[in-house]
Amino acid sequence: MGATKIIHYGSDDLAVIVPIPPPSAPPQRVPVACCPPAFTATATGLAATCSVVSTQPETSTWTELPRKAEQYIAPAVLPHSTSTLPHASLFFVTHTPAGDCRICRLPLSSSSSSSFSANAQLAKLQCGHVFHRSCIEASLRHHPKCPTCGDSGCIEPPLGTSPSGTMHHSILRDKPCPGFADSPSTILIEYDVPHATQKPYHPHPGRNFHGFLRRKAYLPNNDAGRDLLTRIIYAWKRGLVFSVGTSKTSGRSDSIVWSSLVPHKTSFKGGPHGWPDEDYLRVCHEKLNALLVPDAEVCERRMSGADAMTFGQMPMITVPIVLRE
Repeated sequence: MGATKIIHYGSDDLAVIVPIPPPSAPPQRVPVACCPPAFTATATGLAATCSVVSTQPETSTWTELPRKAEQYIAPAVLPHSTSTLPHASLFFVTHTPAGDCRICRLPLSSSSSSSFSANAQLAKLQCGHVFHRSCIEASLRHHPKCPTCGDSGCIEPPLGTSPSGTMHHSILRDKPCPGFADSPSTILIEYDVPHATQKPYHPHPGRNFHGFLRRKAYLPNNDAGRDLLTRIIYAWKRGLVFSVGTSKTSGRSDSIVWSSLVPHKTSFKGGPHGWPDEDYLRVCHEKLNALLVPDAEVCERRMSGADAMTFGQMPMITVPIVLRE
C-alpha cells in the first residue's frame, strides 16, 4: 500500500488513514463511504481502500453535527466585592416621580433621612419601576424580582472564577441519551480551557495552571435538555463552570477542576457522573436557581442582547443578594 497519512477530524479518537500517492497524481476527494458524514477532506490520489479507525465500538454509527462555540474571557480582576454573590443592579433616578412606593405604600417623595435628598433614597430597576431604595433592597433579598411586574432582569448571578476558554456544543446524531425515550440524539458539550497564568482571584496568582482540551459532557436532545443547555451556557459565560484547584482524579494542584456549582454528566456508563440519572435535570436546575441564573427564555434574551440595560451611563447601585427565608 505504500506510505500512509492519518487525517484527524473533530476528535483525536477518530481519524481517516489514506495512502500517499506520487506527487504527479491529480487531487481527488475522499470517498464519502470511507468517512463519517460530518467529515470531508481533500487528499491526493486517494484510493477507495482508505479505512476509518475509531476507538468507538464497531456498532457505534453516531456522527457529530456542526458545533457552535461560546467564548468566555475571564476578567483580569473581579470588578467589585459583590461579584462572587448574586446581585441586583439598581439605578439612581434623576427626578422624583409621582405616586407611592409599591412596597411600603408611602409617597416616593418622602425621604427616610434628612441628610439625603429624596432622590438619593430612590432606586430604579431595569424594568423602569421606582421604589424607595431601602424598600427594594430588602424586598430583593426575599424575592429576587420586581414587586410590580415580576421582571427579574435586574438580577445578575455571581461571577465565578473560571479561567478563559471556549465551550462548544453540537448534536450526536443517532446517539440516544440513556434514560430518555424522547431523545433519539444527544447534545455534546466540549470545553477547552488552555494552560495560562492564574489571576489575582485564583489560589496562586501568577503561577501557571494546568488546562485541558475537549472535556466532554452530555445532555438529552429534547426540550428539557435544550432548556438546561441554554442555562448552562449562561452560567459558563459567568465563569461558573470551572475553577482552579486540586484535581480529585490526579491529585495535581493548580489544575482546572469542575465547579460544584453546575454539575455535568460526562459518561454514558452510569455512576455518579453518568447517564442514566432521572434526577439530574431537576438537581442541575435547582443548582442554577440557587445561583439566580434566570430561566432559559430570559437567558436567551440576555445573551442575544435583547435585555441589555437601557439606562445609558446613569450611576448604578450594586446590591448583593443573599437570599433569606
